[in-house]
Amino acid sequence: MRLKEKIIGKEVVDINAMVIGSVKDVEVNFESKTLEAFIVGKGGLLEGLGSSRNDIIIPHSMVVAVGDKIIVKSENQHL
Repeated sequence: MRLKEKIIGKEVVDINAMVIGSVKDVEVNFESKTLEAFIVGKGGLLEGLGSSRNDIIIPHSMVVAVGDKIIVKSENQHL
């Protein structure tokens, strides 16, 4: 199974356990073969209709851990 298929749908939370949303897609740099960012949807009716208006882009540098959930730093925290 490809990495993208394992990541899409995972819940994203910050280190304070606040739910941010679920991964909708990933950005990959094909030249360097590295994961650049997660595209996270906040949910709601518009997302169900395919709108990307509420999407959040979370750079890979903000990721603390990937497991059953993806844990990211809060905006004001520097780990």
